[in-house]
Amino acid sequence: MPNHEVIHGCEFEGVARTQSLFSMLDLGAYPALIAGDNAIRGELYQVNDNALRRLDGFERVPELYRRSQTSMDNGTRAWLYLLNVDAFEPVTLKERPVVPDGDWAQWMRNP
Repeated sequence: MPNHEVIHGCEFEGVARTQSLFSMLDLGAYPALIAGDNAIRGELYQVNDNALRRLDGFERVPELYRRSQTSMDNGTRAWLYLLNVDAFEPVTLKERPVVPDGDWAQWMRNP
């Protein structure tokens, strides 16, 4: 995806899926995870402390997102970024499309 350079040098571990604890919203130029009851599909990377700080800056933690650990469907733990819903009007979020299968890359190919 267009912002992949942010994790340049991080080791790709594979495709992963979260447990069914989230919903993915389409905010236009980017996705946003909120609490829900869907699994989210994405890529899992091994990151060091410097990369994590870089990602936090890119994701505008804590203004826009907050970093949170979650369990993946295979039992491993991973960091992800949840939308800081307090930064948005509730009506605005309710109007955004939900990515039904939690797969942003697939959604962008077939909106």
